[in-house]
Amino acid sequence: MAIDSAKNKSVAWGHLLFAGFYALVAVTPWNYGFQPSFWSCPVIVTVAIFLGSAVRTPKAAWLLILMVIGQSAFAIPWIIHAERDGHDFAERQWKHSLTIQTLSRLTTNPIIYSNLPEPVLHYTNLTVAPIPEEARRHPLDAATDWDDLQHTLTNEDSLVVLFGDSAKDLADVSKRVPLEGYRTLPDGEILRADASAWVGGKRTPPFSDKTPSIPARRSAGHLEWWNKRHDDYVKQATGGNIGLLFLGDSITDDFRKVPGAWDLFQERFGKYHAANFGIDRDRTQHLLFRILNGECDHIHPRVAVILIGTNNTADDSAASIAKGIGACVAAVSQKLPQTRILLLGLFPRGGSATDNDKRPVIQAVNRQIARLDNGDTVRFLNLYDKFLAPDGSLSKQIMYDGLHPSLQGYHIWLDAMQPLLEQMMRLPPATVP
Repeated sequence: MAIDSAKNKSVAWGHLLFAGFYALVAVTPWNYGFQPSFWSCPVIVTVAIFLGSAVRTPKAAWLLILMVIGQSAFAIPWIIHAERDGHDFAERQWKHSLTIQTLSRLTTNPIIYSNLPEPVLHYTNLTVAPIPEEARRHPLDAATDWDDLQHTLTNEDSLVVLFGDSAKDLADVSKRVPLEGYRTLPDGEILRADASAWVGGKRTPPFSDKTPSIPARRSAGHLEWWNKRHDDYVKQATGGNIGLLFLGDSITDDFRKVPGAWDLFQERFGKYHAANFGIDRDRTQHLLFRILNGECDHIHPRVAVILIGTNNTADDSAASIAKGIGACVAAVSQKLPQTRILLLGLFPRGGSATDNDKRPVIQAVNRQIARLDNGDTVRFLNLYDKFLAPDGSLSKQIMYDGLHPSLQGYHIWLDAMQPLLEQMMRLPPATVP
């Protein structure tokens, strides 16, 4: 019985070692997404099965063990080579991903929630967290994960990156926080929280300074004079005592430059302790950054006048510009919940009715942002036609360069705006929702 037991153990060890070795040969390459040519495997496996079935004595079993060990001497280097080929294959696959390349070029290091496959983690320096699952064994953990995702998306630099058939993942995330597209690429989609979903200065700019509804410093923060103007406005806001706030670009800023315009501004609005926070050449994303980063802190104006978006017409669509303006309105509403907003439509550009291709975009923007008027806390005023002659031309006496008002142009603006503005200034503070 002892001899039979030793015999059976030897045979069992021979079969076990043989099976383990060939399982390693067969499985390793597949784990790395690599399918080598197994031209020799059928022959080897057939011989192995024959030899294995022929094992009836400990001596035969040991011979089989020695054969496997001998084969290992040349097979293990082949396995290592197959493993490296599989690794290289996956690396090539993801390094050529346009989505991964786009993410790798970001100057910030965002937190990413994604359905990214595992290999991506080996080829990027991205911080990736999985999108929580709806159905999990521990629903309390899932709820916590969703709360963390929502908090991160609305307070920090963060993205949602989706690959493949991602409709369900997108729907799941969108239930928790509004999303807007950042990039749509052939192999993936990159999204981030809609600008209207958050407020505050914890997010650093920009992912794309050409996107009207994503807050951004001018020139990614490298424009010193712009930074100084912004800092000066923040300091002015810190002092408080602002009853009327003007937010905008050069058209608002140029009250300081056009002879006589600043005196006009003070004459009309000095009694309201008005502040002019206009900056030359700003776009919606730049004003949005300023609103969210100090220029609307520590103040409680009765009314905020917003005129922004004409500089976006150089690059952006009417829908994108309108969305950026809407983000500015939403940000002011969140920052200054008791302030009423007077939103002005974009002014016309160009000398004649036909020599400026931006007029159709401007008119489309004005039609879209008119919908932001809720009859109470947000009012829209379109002054477009006030500046034009009956034939649609724009006189240089009104806008000296076809864009910026002259003193006469500023008179037209303020005269047309004054009745509604004074009415809004007499109303009680807006009601917090």
